[in-house]
Amino acid sequence: MSQPPTVVVRPTLSGLTGADDLTAIEALSGTGIAARTGTNTWALRTLQQPAAGITITNPAGTAGDPTLVLANDLAALEGLASTGMIARTGDGTAAVRTITQPAAGITVADGSGVSGNPTLALADDLAAVEGLSGTGLAVRTGTSTWANRSITQPAAGITVSNSDGVSGNPTLALANDLAALEGLASTGVIVRTGDGTATTRTITGTTNRLDVNNGDGVSGNPTADISASYVGQASITTLGTVSTGTWNATTIGTSKGGTGLTATPSNGQLLIGNGSGYTLATLTDGSGITITEGAGTITIASTAAASGSASAINHLTNGDFSVFQRGTGDVTFTGNTTSGSAVVTSVSSVSGLSVGQGIYAASGITNGTTIVSIDSATQITLSANATATSTPATLYSATYNNAFCGADRWLVLRQDGKSVVGLGTNAAPGLSLVKWVTAGRMGICQWLESRTTRLLRGKTLAFQVDVASTGTDTMRVAILEWTGTADTLGSARDPVNDWTSGTFTAGNFFKGTTQNVIATGSASVSSKTTVSCSGAIGASANNVCVMVWMDDTSSANTPTFSDAELFEGSSSRTPQPVDPAINLTRCERFFYKTFALGTQPVANAGAAGSNRFYTSYTTGGYVTNFRQRMHRVPTLVVYNPGSASTGTFRNATDSTNLTAVPGTATDHGVVIGSAAATADKEYQFHLTADAEIA
Repeated sequence: MSQPPTVVVRPTLSGLTGADDLTAIEALSGTGIAARTGTNTWALRTLQQPAAGITITNPAGTAGDPTLVLANDLAALEGLASTGMIARTGDGTAAVRTITQPAAGITVADGSGVSGNPTLALADDLAAVEGLSGTGLAVRTGTSTWANRSITQPAAGITVSNSDGVSGNPTLALANDLAALEGLASTGVIVRTGDGTATTRTITGTTNRLDVNNGDGVSGNPTADISASYVGQASITTLGTVSTGTWNATTIGTSKGGTGLTATPSNGQLLIGNGSGYTLATLTDGSGITITEGAGTITIASTAAASGSASAINHLTNGDFSVFQRGTGDVTFTGNTTSGSAVVTSVSSVSGLSVGQGIYAASGITNGTTIVSIDSATQITLSANATATSTPATLYSATYNNAFCGADRWLVLRQDGKSVVGLGTNAAPGLSLVKWVTAGRMGICQWLESRTTRLLRGKTLAFQVDVASTGTDTMRVAILEWTGTADTLGSARDPVNDWTSGTFTAGNFFKGTTQNVIATGSASVSSKTTVSCSGAIGASANNVCVMVWMDDTSSANTPTFSDAELFEGSSSRTPQPVDPAINLTRCERFFYKTFALGTQPVANAGAAGSNRFYTSYTTGGYVTNFRQRMHRVPTLVVYNPGSASTGTFRNATDSTNLTAVPGTATDHGVVIGSAAATADKEYQFHLTADAEIA
């Protein structure tokens, strides 16, 4: 079925009432904003933006609503967020400003203009100046305070006109004496002749008596001098100091302070009063005195020995190596050794041997081996097995590093710690050290106890020792001080840190902890030579050490030391011997023994010199008083005089042994007894007491 027809009706505006404007609009052919320009007339318009300040987007409205946007300076003004006066800071830029007052002089109220007009007011010094009501010179008298002043003239010398500056500049003029000085027209020394008057003068001398140079002072200071033609005058009542000159007058008598003599004295002559005047004479020497006259000198010297003076004291103990309480040096003996065994049999003699003593052999015995026990008169046991079998072997006693070598108070020092043998004897004072196999440096040292050291603080000491060698060797000496705990040396008793160092200072060759090197010295030695050094002991020294050593590694050479001295002074001297009794007394402060001098303390050495006591009961003992107070409470060792047993008494009646029980020792004695003694018996024992500095 077909669709019905569609009818479109197009009406026209013609003939309609009020359709004229519409017709004009309909007649528009462009795009833009329609504007009625008159009756029934229209035109298209576009919004136009100014040159600056506003921009328009879509000005014709064709693509949308026309949009106005502020730009340039207007945009900058609109963009301000704070309040205050607006300042254009550039093209299209603006900022808010506030009038800021200076630090002083002006204050500003409402500097931003927000609450009212900005107002400036004077303040501080400007306000004070503005506040002045008088006239005159303005003077600042303090912070923000001013006053009017006038220049005041002195009583004389200067006048001031217009002093307050109101009528003109203040003017100063000289007056009185100053005007007179200014008015002088000539040169010379100025003299005030009256009130407000002055003139110039010239100093003049007296002919043939006083000459004056530059009397007017124009070319320099006026100077006066006695005229060269001055011949003197009848008398001078007062005379000052005569600095130079030659006396050509008569002899000055003693009543006038002279000597009354005209002769020239010879060397060493003195003025000696004779009752009426003076005589020239020389001093006459007497017994023990020598007098030497020189040109302007007289030397008086004593020819008597000075051993009693403090500076002559030798502060070393056993410096002449004459006391050998610990033994007489090395001991040579033979015995059979078996490889792998520590027992030495068929010993030729145990005399001079003791437990703890070092033993050395050319082969088969390890260096550092010591005696553990003396088993019998023909057998000993060592601390290490022999490494070779020898029947017999030649054996030697030995002293190892940091141990005493037989000579009292002297420690042996050895580079490698191996054996060294002391060869000194009482018959030939001195100490020789022999190297065995291993080459190395070696020497000896001695420490002074604290009570002696304290007396030497701040004093200059000289250490010297006579040394000889079987070759040519460099021998060195040193003085050291210990600032650690007094008389407590520990490992520092051996002062050497590094034997191989050639720098002989603390921390290098010598140990550096609480030990200072005071002085060192050296000499090349073959025949007997004195080697010395000197230095001042410090205020903190608690112990002093002296050391002498051979700085040579040759195993062939043997040094011998003798006459070691430490005394107040700075240069070497002729050795001064110490009385043997005094020397022994010094030694016994550190080591006491009952054995005969020159006998090494060992068991089974015989009863000569031993302590003896008799018992009435089954208990008994013996009080041993040391010959003097020892350096400290000593370490005791009891030796059996008739048996190899150590720590026992010998029953002299039946040749049996009894265990010794030492009581508590003091520095001056000890009681040694036993609770198992037999009544009515004689007991014998030897004793050593060691109180060396530890």
